[in-house]
Amino acid sequence: MQHEYLSQKIDRRPLFEMLKQGTTDLRRKMQILSPVLHHHVTLSQYKDFLLRQLGFYIPVEEQIFEFLSHGRDPFDMENRKKVPLLISDLNALGVSFQEIHNIPVCGAIKEIGSMAELVGVLFAIEELTLDSQIVYKKLKDQLPLADNQLQFYHGYGRDTYEMWYKFRALAEALILDEDKEQAVTRARTTFIKLKNWLKMNEVQA
Repeated sequence: MQHEYLSQKIDRRPLFEMLKQGTTDLRRKMQILSPVLHHHVTLSQYKDFLLRQLGFYIPVEEQIFEFLSHGRDPFDMENRKKVPLLISDLNALGVSFQEIHNIPVCGAIKEIGSMAELVGVLFAIEELTLDSQIVYKKLKDQLPLADNQLQFYHGYGRDTYEMWYKFRALAEALILDEDKEQAVTRARTTFIKLKNWLKMNEVQA
């Protein structure tokens, strides 16, 4: 009887329906925190915002690749990395490697302990990559930026939606119903961590 009760408590909804609904409030807050979407930013503010994001993505990607080092990589993370794009953009904007080396880095990033947690982290990152297409267009309108200074916000370019749907299909196939809540929880904590990090280091417009 106990087993039957527990099975009834498992949420059978599609994983991405749960992820979307479970993070709606946080995704809206992330949009509000982006100065590019609400203000005319200067080149200096743009550089600072990239540096702040780099300080978040460095430890997050370290945790992602640490987890993947113990098994296979179903999501082709080598082609989804954000840190190289941020560093390349910053170098093209005149930021030295020494300046990049000295940036503050977000601490206390929890290690990834399961495939469901990995999916939660990647959902947050890939959702932000989708949103970056809007930011990319606004930046092109607001600032005299070359393509090699906008690689982070260009995301995967023409392949952005294809990469999103590949991630979604793989995640839906890999994560069992009983592990979906774990993915949602980790997606929420990832958004919250980034929100708090950007808020603490908020770029004033």
